[in-house]
Amino acid sequence: MSDEMAGTEAVVPSEYGPRAEFITLAGIAAALGTSTTLGLKAYELLNPKEPFIAHVVDSYSEKDKYVVELRVQNLDVHTLYVESIKLEEPLELTVVEKPNNSMSFGESRLPIIPCRLKSGQSEELRLILKPPEKSEYGTAKVEIARLGEKSRETKKVRFLIRGS
Repeated sequence: MSDEMAGTEAVVPSEYGPRAEFITLAGIAAALGTSTTLGLKAYELLNPKEPFIAHVVDSYSEKDKYVVELRVQNLDVHTLYVESIKLEEPLELTVVEKPNNSMSFGESRLPIIPCRLKSGQSEELRLILKPPEKSEYGTAKVEIARLGEKSRETKKVRFLIRGS
């Protein structure tokens, strides 16, 4: 044996030693529990419960019309389409446009519905209504379609109609 090796002992892991404790059932369960928890958290982040959000940004009178500004946002990993926006009675929707829509030809505007929302994208839409006779609440029904799925989903968004 060389002088360098003199005094050193070979450490052989034993069944009851400190290294064996690492391979017990409790150690395996703890390791799996941590990775399972992280996996579930990652899944929840990638697949939110509400993959589509629509909320009211503003609501106001403007000249001879009433405006409701909506923000629609896609939280899903897949592309979504806003297929239609309808109002519940007695309100009447005249047009849906983007704020500061400068892309118009004469009196006609480019259609923005259906509106494509890629993953993580949000878009602001202006709903132009005929002025209501009194202050009340309104409800917009926003119909969405997920790319690659046959079924459609409708989200309801309530808003306050403020007096002029």
